[in-house]
Amino acid sequence: MPQRTDLETLCSSAFRQIALLRFGGEPALALPASCPVTLDQLLTASVDHLEAAFSSTSAC
Repeated sequence: MPQRTDLETLCSSAFRQIALLRFGGEPALALPASCPVTLDQLLTASVDHLEAAFSSTSAC
């Protein structure tokens, strides 16, 4: 199944949905241009590692 999982497409879709969210009238945080983790990392990494990976990427 991992061979057929298009993580970039999934991330792109999720990023578009997240971009529409606003909290207290503030715009959403800047999102990375591409998915900053691999499927293996997404499935096995700790939450702390994933949060660090997503927060340290460059914005679109």
